[in-house]
Amino acid sequence: MKYTIYQPKQPSFMVVSDKENYSKESYNNVYAGEIIEDLTNIDILEKIFCIFNMRRPEDFKGHSLSVGDIVVLDEQAYICDTCGWNKIVLR
Repeated sequence: MKYTIYQPKQPSFMVVSDKENYSKESYNNVYAGEIIEDLTNIDILEKIFCIFNMRRPEDFKGHSLSVGDIVVLDEQAYICDTCGWNKIVLR
């Protein structure tokens, strides 16, 4: 499954509340890749979280994944919350 990681242009400690109000203009596209495993979206998100916090690829220039970062799996966007992931609409 293809994925893209977006991180806020302005670092902040976000509280995820409005699942409809996220604009790509407020985020930098920091990485894109692919995971070729038969996993659920949540399992893929958790795997991506581990990769980008424990053994980041050398060509990754962003910060460790944290609250407020967005991962898009194919066409569905998810935001990292204080505990887990929430589906959002990324416009």
